[in-house]
Amino acid sequence: YNLGVLYENGYGLTRDQSRASDSFRKACSGNSMNGCVALAMNYYLGVGIGQDRAAAKDLFQEACRNGRDDACESLQALDWE
Repeated sequence: YNLGVLYENGYGLTRDQSRASDSFRKACSGNSMNGCVALAMNYYLGVGIGQDRAAAKDLFQEACRNGRDDACESLQALDWE
């Protein structure tokens, strides 16, 4: 997750949204809910990966089930068409 943040913001590395999303995906696969929330937002916005609102919703739901209140709030706040 932390590597993804570095890539996303260009801290000490060249800013690379695609690599950030890859790092968030790996973190999420390792049960990092920070990684899942970050990846969900990237899917929702289409940042560094193709926009996929269904994937974003699934990831937000997973993080919500695992105690991330911000993910629960995102589920309620975002327009899911």
